[in-house]
Amino acid sequence: MACNCGQLTPTTPTAPSPKDCLCVEDFYIPCSEGVNPCGGVLTIDLKEYNDTTASTCDVVYTLTKFENTLESVTLTTDGILTITSKVESIGQVLAEIDYHVNSPCSLLSESATVSVCVKDLCRGIQCENVCDPCTALCVDFQPELDITDSSEDGYEINIY
Repeated sequence: MACNCGQLTPTTPTAPSPKDCLCVEDFYIPCSEGVNPCGGVLTIDLKEYNDTTASTCDVVYTLTKFENTLESVTLTTDGILTITSKVESIGQVLAEIDYHVNSPCSLLSESATVSVCVKDLCRGIQCENVCDPCTALCVDFQPELDITDSSEDGYEINIY
């Protein structure tokens, strides 16, 4: 139950305080601290971002949703979030992860969203040919050509 939701009080309502609410906030991990592309892994301790002292027992964290721009996301019940980017993540991408915090010994619960940046390692790098998005190194782009003689249709050219 979210704090002060649905409560009818004859007095002027006051803002919830950390002593009677789970203070679970949405937050953003900027690109300077975000996850590297191409299978990079970032671990975040959500307890550092949330105040759950209103619960008299250990709260339980659960993952509710994450965007398919990420390869995988895991969340332990004690709030350790592990994010793995996709191998083909190219360019700066913002991915959202939704999670829920529940106090099993009370009615307190709250949901929040983490927005995390998948870094663009090639941003600002000038290359003569191509910047490798996984390493940020300048590489020569030399496509492989496959030319096949098809006697009926002429030549078939494939570029890899």
